Amino acid sequence: SNPFPNMAPSATAVPLRWRRAPRWRGKGASQGGPGRSPSATNLAAVVEPLTDLSNTQYLGLVSLGTPAQHVEVIMDTGSSDLWVHASVFKPTASSTAKGTGWNASITYGQGSISGQVLEDSLRLGDLALAGQQFMLAGAGLQAVVADGVLGLAMPGLSHTGETVLQNLQRQAGVTLFSLVLSGPEGNSFLVLGLPDDSLYQAKTLTWVPAVTGLWWAFQ
Repeated sequence: SNPFPNMAPSATAVPLRWRRAPRWRGKGASQGGPGRSPSATNLAAVVEPLTDLSNTQYLGLVSLGTPAQHVEVIMDTGSSDLWVHASVFKPTASSTAKGTGWNASITYGQGSISGQVLEDSLRLGDLALAGQQFMLAGAGLQAVVADGVLGLAMPGLSHTGETVLQNLQRQAGVTLFSLVLSGPEGNSFLVLGLPDDSLYQAKTLTWVPAVTGLWWAFQ
């Protein structure tokens, strides 16, 4: 689901390298066919707590740069880019920040946002990724109450280069993620890797083929 109602990004995409084996799979969506569990290289799941805002936006804390600069981002399965507002991240304060020399623009149903594309280290829980591309965004999208957005959709929607999911696969061998959503009063999580059986009823899990190369959708 997309936490931005009527804010689906445009389908314009930049060329990307996409490694097909193993393929990325969201929980309950597989390329292996109905009822068939995908192979996973994940040894232990990383659990990232989320803040549930009225069942519409789900915020998680990540860090960028060296030393770490903490930012709260919306985990969005309807887009693929990572971006943060320029007011919350200072590239000059990070020893690992690198410019790419190009800018990007992302258009949503309720507006656009643009800025320079950088590379820097990204940490989600215990996972550290080097050279993650992201956009340092200017003003815009006042509906976004967080410091930015971390997109969890497929590479075909990316405007800023390799996605976080691609780098999780390439650098950390993580090929599966799931969302545990328990409402504003409960405990919600983003789980990177195979989730613990205590978080769901394993015997009821069914794998179905993803039908689009853009969003996590199934028939």
